[in-house]
Amino acid sequence: MSLLGKIRYKVTELYYEHKFGIKTSGLVMPDDFGEKGDGCHAYLPLSYLGLKSVFKTFSVKPNEDVFIDYGSGMGRVPLFAANYPFKKVIGVELSGQLNQIAKENLKHVQDKLVCKEVEIYEGDAREYPVPNDASVIYFFMPFGADILSEVLRKIHQSVVSSPRKLSILYVYPTGGVTLNHVTPKLEWLKITEEKVLSSSLNLMIATI
Repeated sequence: MSLLGKIRYKVTELYYEHKFGIKTSGLVMPDDFGEKGDGCHAYLPLSYLGLKSVFKTFSVKPNEDVFIDYGSGMGRVPLFAANYPFKKVIGVELSGQLNQIAKENLKHVQDKLVCKEVEIYEGDAREYPVPNDASVIYFFMPFGADILSEVLRKIHQSVVSSPRKLSILYVYPTGGVTLNHVTPKLEWLKITEEKVLSSSLNLMIATI
């Protein structure tokens, strides 16, 4: 990253954290997630610049779309998403420690949000009961391919029981787990587009 890029990154991070009065940056290792953290990846949120790029790739259907972030950590993505006119925004996170921070962040910013219905769910992503109106799903490579496959199967079951269009936004670092690692087993998962977000991050867009 160039010096100008580093400055832009730092200024944008400080701007959004100060604007909302929240704290969502930092690195938390899986060992701190608890005894069920096996197979999870470390918490390190996508930059706000990256999030802006991701959200430019789709249009929100006001008061219709329901957004879910798997591996929501301290709440950066759900709170960012709630600045758009979603019907509901949900964060799913295993770590009680991170969830508590997310809930505190939500208290600070809730009055400023466009989407007023924001839910922070604590628990294993594989056990989360996917709402029958969920329509936009976001992942920033929160776990390995095996868990990812299980979570995607559960999402697929939701679509089968309540037919609808559902989009997957999957961000991953170069060399990381991608949707290509699971699509051979999940023939109903269709990758529709791939984008470069930065020199080290990519975005896959898929539909179920």
